[in-house]
Amino acid sequence: MFCNKLYIKVNFWLCDGLYLLGRSVMYIQPNYNNISMTGVPSASGSKSSFSRFKDRIKQSIIDAIPSSTFKDNSRIVDRWKKFDERMSRPAENRLIMGVTALATQPAIDYYNPRVNKDTRTVSRNRTIAKIVAGTGVGILVRGSCYKLIENMTDIGGKSKFSKSLIPKKYISEIAENSTFLKNHRNALSMGVAILAMCFTNFLLDAPLTVFLTNRLNDKTKKAVHNE
Repeated sequence: MFCNKLYIKVNFWLCDGLYLLGRSVMYIQPNYNNISMTGVPSASGSKSSFSRFKDRIKQSIIDAIPSSTFKDNSRIVDRWKKFDERMSRPAENRLIMGVTALATQPAIDYYNPRVNKDTRTVSRNRTIAKIVAGTGVGILVRGSCYKLIENMTDIGGKSKFSKSLIPKKYISEIAENSTFLKNHRNALSMGVAILAMCFTNFLLDAPLTVFLTNRLNDKTKKAVHNE
């Protein structure tokens, strides 16, 4: 019981420190190797020993992050912008989540010591099938929705539907701010994709998961039989 409480407290301190780090990363100022955050008044004199201990943990986390600088190169900045624009799209996000899940979850299910080997094998196969089916359908749905939204938020388009999803009073602002347009497209396409996946989860994901699970189970049984 004591170990559990200690673990919870340490975990809380670390999460609290990472939260403050993310909140204040734009306002970090060096002050004798300490971090002063704009808008957060200093009250070190009235702090308890527990609060100072938490501050030391937070400071250690910040000090452990290596400092780095980037060259003022327009080509590098443009590449990073294009990379960010590409990877922030819904379909690419779903691909990243699918690859990560495929690399970790099947191994966790297969090496679960609380069940027998047959159950672990079936669980692994079902997890693989579910990830592959969900990722494939998710990429298809999200990519299609993004393409549709992109065509309907094309400021330079000549079609009568090219600006149908852009608020008229914000057209000039969106034309001058590519980031605003990117976020607008991502938000709209994600909303449409979520609505579409309410149907595709039953029409495509579930049948495809069952089909792939049965195929993997059959291959596993054949491999065991051949041995």
